[in-house]
Amino acid sequence: MHDFINKIPKYGKIMTQNNLAVFFTHHDLYILDGYDYFKSVMPDTLAIDLRPGQNPNNLWPMDENGMRELVKKIKEDQKYKIYYEDANRYIFIKRN
Repeated sequence: MHDFINKIPKYGKIMTQNNLAVFFTHHDLYILDGYDYFKSVMPDTLAIDLRPGQNPNNLWPMDENGMRELVKKIKEDQKYKIYYEDANRYIFIKRN
């Protein structure tokens, strides 16, 4: 996971899930909690890890289905673009 974490930009508002948040506690950090919360915060960077077999606490307060739906909506959101993507991990950044 450190390869993924090192790719996450460290500026502005960072939104991510519970298991990744520990790496950004000294930044302007927000925990993912659905699309409405995402839209209210409008983070500069969003990082999501959807590798299979994770502890459900990694996704708290969301669940896997909610995270997958969130990824789908953000991919369609014209205010964001994919900065990094592999099979199950995503980094989105806000377009300028």
